Amino acid sequence: MTNTPPSNHASGPENAPANERDEPTGGDPVAPSAPWPKLRRSELAAMAALATVLTVFALPQLPPGVCFGDPGDIQLASATLGIMHPPGYAGYTTIGYFLTLIPAVDPAYVISLACLTIGIVGLVLCQLLQMRLGVNAWLAGALCLALASHHRIWINLVAPEVYAPSLALLAGAMYLLVRFGRRGRRIDLWAATLMYGMTLANRPSVVWMLPFFVGAWWLIERRRRPSGRAWINTTSLVVLFGVLPTLYSLTYLWVRDRPDIQYNYIDHHNAEFHELPQAADGIGAKVERIIWQASAQEFSWYMHYTLRGVRSRLGWLHAEFFLYRMVDFMGTSLVAGPYLFPIVLVLLLCGGAIAYRRCAEAFWLLVGLIIGNMAFVCTYKIYGLAADLSAMMLAVTILVGVALSRVMPDRGRVRSQAAAVLCFGAMVLITWIDAPYRQEHPGPSAIEYLSDLDMATLPRGAVICSTWRQSPPLWYAQHVLTHRDDITVVNTTTSRWAGRLADYPDRPLFSVAVSHWLEGFDATPYNNIWRLVRTTSDESP
Repeated sequence: MTNTPPSNHASGPENAPANERDEPTGGDPVAPSAPWPKLRRSELAAMAALATVLTVFALPQLPPGVCFGDPGDIQLASATLGIMHPPGYAGYTTIGYFLTLIPAVDPAYVISLACLTIGIVGLVLCQLLQMRLGVNAWLAGALCLALASHHRIWINLVAPEVYAPSLALLAGAMYLLVRFGRRGRRIDLWAATLMYGMTLANRPSVVWMLPFFVGAWWLIERRRRPSGRAWINTTSLVVLFGVLPTLYSLTYLWVRDRPDIQYNYIDHHNAEFHELPQAADGIGAKVERIIWQASAQEFSWYMHYTLRGVRSRLGWLHAEFFLYRMVDFMGTSLVAGPYLFPIVLVLLLCGGAIAYRRCAEAFWLLVGLIIGNMAFVCTYKIYGLAADLSAMMLAVTILVGVALSRVMPDRGRVRSQAAAVLCFGAMVLITWIDAPYRQEHPGPSAIEYLSDLDMATLPRGAVICSTWRQSPPLWYAQHVLTHRDDITVVNTTTSRWAGRLADYPDRPLFSVAVSHWLEGFDATPYNNIWRLVRTTSDESP
């Protein structure tokens, strides 16, 4: 059986002669066998090679334990079945919790390993999507290695974050929806809807891509021409599977938002800003807290709608565009933008035209990833990894691969096949040389920091003032490593430390750093933090 790329033409039941259409008793036409052949051994080998290369070079860079900042947040919430920062990531936290139950392994490392694994699955799905669109498997693998070389993607592989799982779920939803269009099996549609729904529940920003997923589904159903009753049944189940993850997330927040939960970000935020009622103040108060968390109201001040703001964000996106201005290799930034960007743009346009001819629904899904990602970036004025561009990078990689498939076809001459294998080998060599230089920072691991701190030796009832970078590992050490529930970790900016410490007049006080905001306190070193002693009286003369 040949590995023909999926095609929109002459593949649906509407293009078959009337006497050849299969009409079941329910009246829903069943599409004939679509071109969705089994993968060849060489293609399976290419997928295994991609996964192996990524594992070999990324696994040694995984942090061995709990991390600083946001990575530590997901590790902490998973280990305690707690509530992360908004919107809460209830689905990811739940899955992570069950993984942390593996005995004799540090829960934080399990979460890091899980994020790496699902990130690699996402890149393999990127390769598989290219293959189903007619790209040579080895060329697709080379392009996925090139995608992984981008610092945004690599950091998300080697540090536990929410971006790699979200990208993998999006890629899985795309693949299953395309497969549904070719095979006509409803199980693929239900699974695709569930995957997208789970992404939406944990990363609400992907709502910008919803119209394109719905549009791709509409194209498929239009080709299949189901009966009215079948259409209603299908739509009902699509809505059900789509909203189930969100319903679960809201239920999770309702159940776990309690004072006795070891880690509840809502309570930590409220202790600093006093914006929300307490969870015990009644049903209305709890609903208000859940809405605040699920809708990420804490970050609403990042949103902007002015034309000037949108132009500024587009300029930033232009500078950050995949393979545009800076290509990092062996720790050196190579200026390539003025020459590379036009080439990539031409490849994108060509790849889009070819992808549309081969599979219209796949084309709209890829366009949706690009436009939806751009809409998110233009809506929120955020930078760094939080301005997640991985979905757009995935779509760009696939479209470039489709364009190059005309140069190195999937089934072509021996020279084309050899060229694709050589491209993959070259990217393996580049990855081997460049991988040690890819982490922008010394590493997110907080193990050495916690070892120097030795929380078990802190006096009973200690209060530690900390910033967000140190707070998650301190909470992890408190609740998971030492079970020191008598300790209080105050998470706030340094300018608020003195005010927060006034709430603990008779307890041993510490801070993770010395700050000029701590007037009225003498600071002396204590392990790798600072012991604070009041030098002025709080009483008025």
